[in-house]
Amino acid sequence: MRGARSQKRQGIRGDMNFLRERINKIFEDTMRSTDNIYVTHEGTWSPPIDLYETPSEFIVKAEVPQVRQDDISIRLESNILTIEGERRLEKDKIEYYHRLERPYGWFKRSFMLPGSVDKDAINASLHNGVLRIVLPKREEEKQQNHITITD
Repeated sequence: MRGARSQKRQGIRGDMNFLRERINKIFEDTMRSTDNIYVTHEGTWSPPIDLYETPSEFIVKAEVPQVRQDDISIRLESNILTIEGERRLEKDKIEYYHRLERPYGWFKRSFMLPGSVDKDAINASLHNGVLRIVLPKREEEKQQNHITITD
């Protein structure tokens, strides 16, 4: 009887720790500062994303381990990139989870790109759980906008 109570108390304590960690993550995600004016996070989890720029393109990398290619959707509308997807929980193969800490379910990330892109030349690949989206800049974006100062 005593062992069962201890296990139950440990389970409740573990559940409370999990809940505390999730609440902290929500506050961190909400309070995180960003240079982008338009950034949204929706869903049951939010994959971390890097967005960087080279002279000829913008590159987005998203960590989406165990998300199948068929479960990811990428859209670009009005210079806002949206990545949606779902990481599915494998219920059929597992009888009982002793610990379930990684988030599962759907996600949606949207953010404004810092420049114009050539929509017809965008490509995406998924390798080792990292989604890589290459967004080539428009020709006018590639040219440096040098302004000469006159007297």
